[in-house]
Amino acid sequence: MNKQWLNLRLGMLIYVIFCFSHPVLGKALPSRFLDNTEWTLTSDDCHHEFVSSYEYNFKFTVIQNRVEMTGTWEHDRGRSGDTRAFGIFNPRNGSLNLKNRRWAFKGRFYPKENTTYFKGKFSDHPLDCEAIEGQISGSNRDLYAEAKIEIRRTIEAKRKAVEEERRSVRVKRMPKVTKEVRPEPVAEVVRKGLISAKTLYYRGETGTNSKLEIRISPDGKFYTPTVFSGKYKYKCKSAKLLPNEVLDFAECGTIKANDPNRDDEVSYGGDETLVVEGDLNRVQAGNDGGIGRGMKLEFVREKLSVISQMKAAEKARRKAIAEAKRKAVEEKRRRAIAEAKRKAAEEAKRRALAEAKKKAAEEARRRALAKAKKAAEEAKRRAIAEAKRKASE
Repeated sequence: MNKQWLNLRLGMLIYVIFCFSHPVLGKALPSRFLDNTEWTLTSDDCHHEFVSSYEYNFKFTVIQNRVEMTGTWEHDRGRSGDTRAFGIFNPRNGSLNLKNRRWAFKGRFYPKENTTYFKGKFSDHPLDCEAIEGQISGSNRDLYAEAKIEIRRTIEAKRKAVEEERRSVRVKRMPKVTKEVRPEPVAEVVRKGLISAKTLYYRGETGTNSKLEIRISPDGKFYTPTVFSGKYKYKCKSAKLLPNEVLDFAECGTIKANDPNRDDEVSYGGDETLVVEGDLNRVQAGNDGGIGRGMKLEFVREKLSVISQMKAAEKARRKAIAEAKRKAVEEKRRRAIAEAKRKAAEEAKRRALAEAKKKAAEEARRRALAKAKKAAEEAKRRAIAEAKRKASE
């Protein structure tokens, strides 16, 4: 019974905290409402000799507050092109920081006149544009109003659930003692787990004969890409691996003139430096910065590359173990043979010494016997001579 009341009080506390801390009380926009929306934005204050305004058509894809933007641009000199950028969205205050290699801006979403507007400022633009603003394309959607309606429904559902739990506790006078079921632990997927392999492999678009390899540093803070396009190999500089697996820009040198994936034309304001950007799942290589491009390649991560690499590593490990065992056996055999030879040499030496000592002892004995025999014969001869002398006298 006490455990039931404790659970009820905890539920009411969570409900109160949820109500007072939920984003609906502030000017916030949950990221799921921004996902898969299209926007029409403009820049009318470009300080350039030939270009004074831009028009952009962007589409935002948001996953866990990480934003990927794809779209098109066009300025008043009649040029246009594709563009792509990555950034971070803060749902609590509706702020957005977006960046690619050629430009970067930050701004904020806000409700206005039954729709949703965006207003921001460039911190870096190749044609010195300062402001960027506009609204959601198509119908006049007020994302903030939609978010409030859904959040209120969620709060109401949680309130009803807490009240129902409270009523059930009051009705049950003698609740059954049930074993507390703990939720199964959920493994936390972190960045070093996703780049546990030191090298990641990517395949290029069909018909481009291209591929990409990314080597991750042991601390997981830097990456070094290598781009293969046709017969050409571009070794890139190391760059930072940003939070949420976003890749900072890595330069790979000048695009080769005979590269089969190189465009014949480079738009006004572009250069021919190959740059890698994107995230660990989708990578783009080229020099597209919203102004022009000389090459553009898309790469998708090989999902089986890590498994294949693990299998290859396991195979190499087993081979290394087998080789080590073979060498150990050979070394043991060599040592055994050397030890046997050493013992045989020592035994031969010992036997030779023993034989020499035996022969020396026998020779000494023989000489002693010969000397004793000679001494005896000499004594006998002298005794005979002495006897003859006495007899003659």
